[in-house]
Amino acid sequence: MTARVLAVGTTSEGTWSVPFVVEERRVPKAPPNKMFEVPLQTGLAFQTYLRRLGRAGWWPDRVRLQALLEPHPGSTALQTVEDTLEVQR
Repeated sequence: MTARVLAVGTTSEGTWSVPFVVEERRVPKAPPNKMFEVPLQTGLAFQTYLRRLGRAGWWPDRVRLQALLEPHPGSTALQTVEDTLEVQR
């Protein structure tokens, strides 16, 4: 997860920060062409990040979640999933 942050009280364009949550989830023995629901649990890390930003006088206006599906031997391309959430304060 990555956040676009800006100083509290400003209306300028935010700046994308470095990722604040990086984690790995493994799905054992996944057969080819089979879809799985894999929950991503980011609640505690996200709350901690928001508290630290708020104490420093910053706030995210957008949060981006990116997921990379690990390539297998013989793969020719990487598959990524990305979604951006607008944050209202």
